[in-house]
Amino acid sequence: TSQEEVRAYALERLGRTRGVVAFDTLADALDDISPVVRRQAAESVGETGLPEAVAPLARILRDPESDIRSEAATALGFIDTPESREAVFAALDDPDPGVRTAAITSLGRFDGRDVDERLLDLAGTERHPMAFIALTEAISHRSNLDGVDLILRGREYFASQRIRKQILHSLARRFGAGEKFYGLICRRGEKSSRDVARYLTRLSRQSRNHSECRDTGFAARIRAMADAFARNDTGDFLEQAEGAAEILHFRWYGDSDIRALSRIMLTLVRIKREGSMPNLPGKAFLSVCAGAAMDRIAGHEGNRHGRPQTDPA
Repeated sequence: TSQEEVRAYALERLGRTRGVVAFDTLADALDDISPVVRRQAAESVGETGLPEAVAPLARILRDPESDIRSEAATALGFIDTPESREAVFAALDDPDPGVRTAAITSLGRFDGRDVDERLLDLAGTERHPMAFIALTEAISHRSNLDGVDLILRGREYFASQRIRKQILHSLARRFGAGEKFYGLICRRGEKSSRDVARYLTRLSRQSRNHSECRDTGFAARIRAMADAFARNDTGDFLEQAEGAAEILHFRWYGDSDIRALSRIMLTLVRIKREGSMPNLPGKAFLSVCAGAAMDRIAGHEGNRHGRPQTDPA
């Protein structure tokens, strides 16, 4: 067919077959004159997962005149070979933020200490909002606690409140609380404050229904957070959130997600006390972190592998 959209659709279907027979057709389409077809070809070539797909994708990535370099960087993340890793690592220094963003996303799909170290390095150097948010996603999905601290501190790089909130939203989404966080902050002002107050009241009531939350004092801390928020007592709210985070850390040390949530909460409490980033929805974020932790704790009840564990340190 001569219709771009139909050709692109055919390439999409061919890519899903993950077959060697289709590879030549997909690779040839990387040089099609239609940008729609080229973009789909890059995606489909990567989707095959074939080692021979690395060479044409890496060639595109090195071509400064190519308009599908970001798509090539993304596609390489689906093919874990030494050659694809080399190409993705090289793309992390690309001057085009779109290419760097795609490379960061691909890097997050690879395992290994070298990947963790490179992501941590990037958290201290990357300054483009789009790439930094991709970095937030990559690090938070790896449950890298040092990286999470760097991400929270990294918000200082950006003056835009929108970008700072988006970084928090990405972290919240990692633990299944993204939509809750967005729902608490999207209306702003007094409406947002009322939404947070209602959320904390509901969370306090729910936490008292779970024995592990009651017995460890976590439910009491959430109730105290709700009371402090209602009084608009920021100092007490942060103190209660810190206490809740410490309970999470010492009592559920064996759960990596809960451990990460406690670390995030403690870091954000320190940031809020420093006052380096005013006017951020820190209370809303701390609230949804506590809610996400409560959901994890509730899921552990009755499971012998999920009983509270003491921090071995």
